[in-house]
Amino acid sequence: MRLESQINFSLIIPTRKRVPLLRKCVDSFFSLAKNPFQIEAIILQDFCDLETPSLYSYFNSTNFNIKLLLQRRSNLLITHYHNFGSQVGIGLYTLILNDDAYCVLQNWDEIILNRLNEFLIDKPDRILYSLTNDNIHYQGDHGNFAPPHDKDFTKVNIRTHGTCFPILSKETLDAQNCLMPNELEGWCADNELYKIFEKLKQNRICDITDIKFLQATTVHNKSLNEQDETQSHMNEITKTHELTPSQQKVYIDKLNASII
Repeated sequence: MRLESQINFSLIIPTRKRVPLLRKCVDSFFSLAKNPFQIEAIILQDFCDLETPSLYSYFNSTNFNIKLLLQRRSNLLITHYHNFGSQVGIGLYTLILNDDAYCVLQNWDEIILNRLNEFLIDKPDRILYSLTNDNIHYQGDHGNFAPPHDKDFTKVNIRTHGTCFPILSKETLDAQNCLMPNELEGWCADNELYKIFEKLKQNRICDITDIKFLQATTVHNKSLNEQDETQSHMNEITKTHELTPSQQKVYIDKLNASII
């Protein structure tokens, strides 16, 4: 069951020991929104992170709609952070973020909401994956970003791998019973989600890459000697990068069953 609400966007933000980045992320999305009271930020933090609590008094002093979820540190980024956070969210649309992402567009919420609703106007099932711009997978105005430690990354772009920061409708979350495939542990889950939507019986990919509304400092693509503890840990624990064909089919069948 998902509560009825007037929230348009739920922002899912896992974080750990990145206080300046998290504050910039949260501040930017709320301060640049046309209707900030129709946005919620769901921040997922570990008990053992002793730095992020320094922001609690600041969050309390704002009018931002923030939900804070605390847990013991887990190695399952997708299951225990992204997917758990999405179960708490009550927005019409859910946007996956890293704590190093930040908004750069005034009235981003109104602009994007109008585009998504326009795409869904003749789709009563409201199944949707929105392809957003990002400066990690995006090839275009930002050029080709290639981390020094990953030569194959030069082949990655929005059209081949999807976006790092997709937007999904609440109907999509309910149909999949998750935000991203639970079988995946960390990196590359966004790629696998995009592959699923590419194979649906009807197009449910809404391309809004022309709306340049966010940037990321690309903390998670830094060279090995520049990575912080959080990034190094993620690289160590991420083992499952792809769904098997049978696993992928389960998600495709769930979504196709909901498409009218």
